[in-house]
Amino acid sequence: MLVVIKNFCGEKILFLILNFINWQGIGRTVGFWSGVSIFEIKPMKLIQNEKKFLKCIIENARFTDTAGSEKLKISMQAVGKMRRKLESAGFIKRYCVQLDYESLGIRVFSVALFRLSPAGWQYYRDPARLLKDMSHNLIMLVQPQQGAVSHIAVHGFRNLAELDNYFRILNSYFSKLIEIRDIWSIPSSSALKGSFNQVLSKAVDEYDSAQAVPSFSLVEKCSDFGPRGMKEDVKLTANDKLVLQGLLKDGRMSDAAISRRNSLSTRAVGKIRMKLENKGVIRGYTAELGFDRLGLDVFAVFMLKEKDMAWEKFGCFGIASSIVSCDNVTHCFQTPDGTVTKILFCMFRDLRECDLFLKSMQANFNNLFDLTATYVAPGTSLVKNDFCGLLSKVVDEIGVPEVHLPSPDISRFVNGRD
Repeated sequence: MLVVIKNFCGEKILFLILNFINWQGIGRTVGFWSGVSIFEIKPMKLIQNEKKFLKCIIENARFTDTAGSEKLKISMQAVGKMRRKLESAGFIKRYCVQLDYESLGIRVFSVALFRLSPAGWQYYRDPARLLKDMSHNLIMLVQPQQGAVSHIAVHGFRNLAELDNYFRILNSYFSKLIEIRDIWSIPSSSALKGSFNQVLSKAVDEYDSAQAVPSFSLVEKCSDFGPRGMKEDVKLTANDKLVLQGLLKDGRMSDAAISRRNSLSTRAVGKIRMKLENKGVIRGYTAELGFDRLGLDVFAVFMLKEKDMAWEKFGCFGIASSIVSCDNVTHCFQTPDGTVTKILFCMFRDLRECDLFLKSMQANFNNLFDLTATYVAPGTSLVKNDFCGLLSKVVDEIGVPEVHLPSPDISRFVNGRD
């Protein structure tokens, strides 16, 4: 690949050839995202208090300036100034509420491998933008660098009928543009992990440090790690929905702000929020941090097939209880498929850390699994990571007698041609 870089100061043009080599089964790119920096970019330094503050809002986005003042032993004004500085610098992107998707009725996930055909690439200038905006059901979209797979998508649905209708329409209208290479339907109880919090907290701790090493905690047949029972769908009042919709827009939105928008008293909003927290509908609040600002430059998806020995040694969920303990693993799905039993989504600082992760897995779980597929891409390839659109739609439709089956937004593709 030929890359042209213009030096505006000296008005020189630099030509650089990026070599692609086969590295431990990973398509390695020798470039700026693999740890060999082309540009001399000096990252912003984080002082110790800023690191502590970031870790606090990862655990609780509603962490107040008053609480920060007490914890960090600085003034409230200093905490507020620190927050605004981190927001403007891109470390804090937004504040999110974490809802219990199962109690809201989301019972099925799908992981799909797409390949955009040459006609698709020719037809659309920015296919990733169209794919990520085509439906609220799409909650994650990754654009790897392998030719056989151009996009990896995670969707959420209420049931298999919704999933079936969605992909039937996708095939009917876009079969000449998009090829579905593979798809796994996964019950929500088999979504064993789904949070960036651990890897973000780890990245904050290791910020400015030279070394980053992934680690596993070996768990022998963990008894409390297993299939969950089916949860009953929650019943929400109109006011409950208004409060949830406000928090989905901004996890730090105050009770007073929600009350002003919806003609409710501040006290009523507070009571509703506490009720939803006690019921488990609201599981917590977190902050979405900038992956690039924290140095998380590599995104990887691994497909594993566990062997019989893994089930005998680690129980019904195999090695999952040990794998999900690793901070670099953000999402883990257990599939009912025979060829792939685990799908891991991971983030790393560079390819060196990714390589250490694979070597550590092989050292800890030797002869327990086969690595059937690996997709590695720059961190910027995560073009969508948003559960809020689907949750907002589901909250609105709770209690509605007739809900239309979800489908891709065809108009976006019709109007998306340049």
